Amino acid sequence: MPVITHRFEAVQGNVLGWFTSKVDTLNKVAAKIGNGGFTLTIEALPLMSLVEQHERMERWMMTSIEDPGRRPPWVGPTFNLTVSGTLPVVPGGWTVVAAVDHFAQEDGTYRNVVRSFEEGAVTDWMDAAPDCAHCGRSVARKYTVVIKDADGNLVQVGKSCLVDYVGHNDIDQLMNLATYWGDLFTVGRDEEDDEYYSSKSLGYPTVYSVVLALAATKAFGYGKADSEKPTREVVTSLLQPPHKETKEAHAAAKQAIEDLGGHEVVEADAKAAIAWAAGYEGHNDYLTNLRTIVTAASGGAEFTSPKHIGLLVSLAPTWNREQERKVERKVRDDAEAARRADAEDAPQERVEVEGVIVGLKTYHSDFGATEKMTVLADGGYKVWVSVPKALEAQYDEHHGLYSLSTLGATVGDRVRFTATFEQAEGDSTFAFGKRPASATFVERAEAVVKETEAFMAVRAEQDAVSA
Repeated sequence: MPVITHRFEAVQGNVLGWFTSKVDTLNKVAAKIGNGGFTLTIEALPLMSLVEQHERMERWMMTSIEDPGRRPPWVGPTFNLTVSGTLPVVPGGWTVVAAVDHFAQEDGTYRNVVRSFEEGAVTDWMDAAPDCAHCGRSVARKYTVVIKDADGNLVQVGKSCLVDYVGHNDIDQLMNLATYWGDLFTVGRDEEDDEYYSSKSLGYPTVYSVVLALAATKAFGYGKADSEKPTREVVTSLLQPPHKETKEAHAAAKQAIEDLGGHEVVEADAKAAIAWAAGYEGHNDYLTNLRTIVTAASGGAEFTSPKHIGLLVSLAPTWNREQERKVERKVRDDAEAARRADAEDAPQERVEVEGVIVGLKTYHSDFGATEKMTVLADGGYKVWVSVPKALEAQYDEHHGLYSLSTLGATVGDRVRFTATFEQAEGDSTFAFGKRPASATFVERAEAVVKETEAFMAVRAEQDAVSA
């Protein structure tokens, strides 16, 4: 049975009973089915001061003159709620695999957000049309459910047809759990004078949310959902007007934006991150779902659903890592270009080579594992060849592998060996070698020497004590 857990932040006290009753219903379903079940953990948040309550009500009274239908702000208690447990399996062996939010594209295809408890479901259903195996009607559904029978067969069904198809009401109740994950984020939230957040249909401003995620990551580091300070929680608080509890966070985010070059620079960076994620074409489940979220934004959509905000703000560290990798690649490429410009041509015969090992990699085949090394020769060219037998690790009964005479080749070692070489096609400064022989260590890597000396000192002390 799938294990699930989810945390809902800042749920208003006036909907706590409603939320609790929904979890109770799920537990009744689990008891009726005879398997699965859920627990609800309630964490009370600090109460708003009387001064803050008064200020909020005053602002509401002033704005309600122009907008008589505007509801009063919530000034009562709020809670963080965590639901955890296992999804029951209904009669017939049916389980819920995924909930699919369908987003129609201009060309008639679909790009979906897939909420799933099973690995691989995101990729499998990311571009599925909103079809229904029960009614077969071709309609513009916004939401379908993927279910699995006892034999492991997958079926896609429209939400309204789910109960009729399975023939059991409990499947509908179970599917509500996936729906609540998103819906509960919009229940009972305060709209008070906030130009950035709406608890109704608009959701969170996409570009601005990424701006705040970049700032929050700069100021506090990125916090995952299960950390003490999740970035999602920080961003949602920054989307609200500052108050006593969030004043310092707002100030830190503001300073972080300045440190990053100012609002215009960070906004441009956020838009670039969104465009990069929208252009992802791989098969990683996380990046695939992220692409779905930001594709609408790159096309001009201004808001992201609250149930997808956690995924959206995770773009910040992902984008930062991509920029770091880009800089690292540029440094490596520049260094490699400089090497090639100054290097001698690699040999094309059997010769002796001396140089420093700059790379080691083990390759596996039907014939076993083979370790290869890349050596930067003194002439500036590089050669790639199997690690010679003489440079492999030799086990010592007393010292194990921790002596310079037994430790195998490592990056940074200076070595000398003979091999037969052939230049790489299109690059005269790189050659492939075969049949290496007469190999020896000229000088061991500094880090290896220090590590070995430390080990040998400890072993000497142990031997002295034993003696």
